[in-house]
Amino acid sequence: MVNSALESHRAPYLKQFRICFYINKSAQSTVTKWLEFVWSRQVERLELRFLCRSQNRTVVLEDMLGGMRPMKYLRELCWINMKVSGEDISLFLRNCPLLRKLTVISSNLTSDVHVCGQTLMLEYLQLHHCVLSSESSLINISAPHLSEVKIGASPGQLWFKNVPKLVVATFLHHFAFQVSCITSQLHKLTLSVSYTEFLDKFKDETPEAERCPHQRLEILEFRGSSASNIIQSMTYICDEFQKYNTCAPVMSEAEVQAHRDHLKQLKAKLSNQFRLCFFKVKC
Repeated sequence: MVNSALESHRAPYLKQFRICFYINKSAQSTVTKWLEFVWSRQVERLELRFLCRSQNRTVVLEDMLGGMRPMKYLRELCWINMKVSGEDISLFLRNCPLLRKLTVISSNLTSDVHVCGQTLMLEYLQLHHCVLSSESSLINISAPHLSEVKIGASPGQLWFKNVPKLVVATFLHHFAFQVSCITSQLHKLTLSVSYTEFLDKFKDETPEAERCPHQRLEILEFRGSSASNIIQSMTYICDEFQKYNTCAPVMSEAEVQAHRDHLKQLKAKLSNQFRLCFFKVKC
């Protein structure tokens, strides 16, 4: 059905081309043919989303790019659940001069990623829930028009060099992230905090235990008119958290209530610069 629809399509322009389905190795050649159709059209948005039963069957993007041609009209690109190399990303950045938005989700990044270039028009970059090939893998970003990023990486893996227009940044998984991309233009910084390991460690031992609200933090969001305002808020919050560095797997109701009151005071004092979100935990 898909093949007949593509064969009957004669228009040179497509607003969006989206592939989303379960796949196995035998179907990869078919997807390659579909992409040959994409290379021959003026496509603005391209999304490849694949579901498979095991990592061994994950689609390798490089295997489908043999016939790729320059995509002069592509503005948005999204890859979900694929094996993507840094070379794949660089190839698209070179061949898609108008690319504004790049999203890679739940994928394996098999080599270092370099999103770099003085002529890049990229404004939005998301590398979300991706697995890097090793602890020494790097994500290097130098994009003069980049205004928003959402990235999950360990400390030391992410490096920014030239991002003068970056105003919104979201970092996932690591609260103690070394925020090396702070610029004077930054207006919003969101840090995602993982509570999963804490829960897994103690859920069997203390199923009915009171949970400290500090340990249920999922998101810390900072807003400010400049990077200095955000840094000031972050410093204040970290200092305040250190004062209540008494969280434990098992706490009395009075201790938990004292920590709740502490967070309420923080939220009231920094209501315009600071927002908290919590995991909903059912003991």
